[in-house]
Amino acid sequence: MKSGLEMEDRALRALEGCLSGISLIKDFEIEKAPAAPFDLTVKLALPRGEYKLLVEMKSSGEPRILRNAALTLFRVREEYPESYPLLIAPYVSHHSSKILVEEGVGYIDFVGNCHIEFDSIYVHVGGIKNPFPEKRGLRTAFSPKASRVIRVLLSQGIRIWKIEELANEAGVSVGHVAKVKGILKDMAWIEEKKPGFMLRAPEELLVEWSQHYNFRKNTITDLYSFDNVESLEKDIMQFCSKNNIRCAFTLFSGASKMVPYARYKKASAYIDKGLDRIQAGLNLKEVQTGSNVMLIEPYDEGVTYFIRGLGIRSAFDFRFNRSMHDLIQYRK
Repeated sequence: MKSGLEMEDRALRALEGCLSGISLIKDFEIEKAPAAPFDLTVKLALPRGEYKLLVEMKSSGEPRILRNAALTLFRVREEYPESYPLLIAPYVSHHSSKILVEEGVGYIDFVGNCHIEFDSIYVHVGGIKNPFPEKRGLRTAFSPKASRVIRVLLSQGIRIWKIEELANEAGVSVGHVAKVKGILKDMAWIEEKKPGFMLRAPEELLVEWSQHYNFRKNTITDLYSFDNVESLEKDIMQFCSKNNIRCAFTLFSGASKMVPYARYKKASAYIDKGLDRIQAGLNLKEVQTGSNVMLIEPYDEGVTYFIRGLGIRSAFDFRFNRSMHDLIQYRK
């Protein structure tokens, strides 16, 4: 770890604090390992004999960095019988922790999260949030324009992409795709795969994106009509098609087109323009309460990408859960 004595001191204190709290460890001795491909060895005195920890200290908890370090530790472990690989970093996120545990590597961070599993010892502490998160890169990856790249990746399933191809599909520049790709690679959400790259953790990417998506940024208009929801949805789609307005149903209106089991009393749709024309053409009245139509002008122009449906279009289904959650927040 090349980040100075202060970082090393914090790592050692985190290691000592964690090991001291494990009752099965009778004693331990920490030694530097200057000639080894890791930073420290820790000799543990256990009831059944001696065991070793192979410890690597990292100044960053970035998933890509931790994953590479974990792979190195796991390979080195073969040369050290009765040993367990352990990483120490300032913060290990839930995403990073899954990567490490899958690779058979333990971890300790400075805020109290840890996972140690070997011999008869199992310790896991998780869910402690980073008090000083660095989100600048993620905010860039989930900005409205960059989200078009994310949306295409998630919409098309697991496949190999080239940067130029993805840029054309998402309608953004090659440079912008390259920037988003770099952030996703750092987070270990994509992996290089000749002749390009592909998603490796779509569910985790979707969860992280949902945490950055803000439904309140959309312009929402609540309206009322005397018609029932089914008729309203058909009228909205026909009017939009006739007047060259992009439209995609969302929330329950969209979900019902994918899985037609839910009962609902409000038609909800994204539109890219023409709110006044739709309102006048369908005789919709704007109301503060009791609406049965919600028209949403999205702040993200790419929201209607990959619309689906048979005759009636729906915003792609991976957005439904997030939209539902944000709608509840909006109503509160």
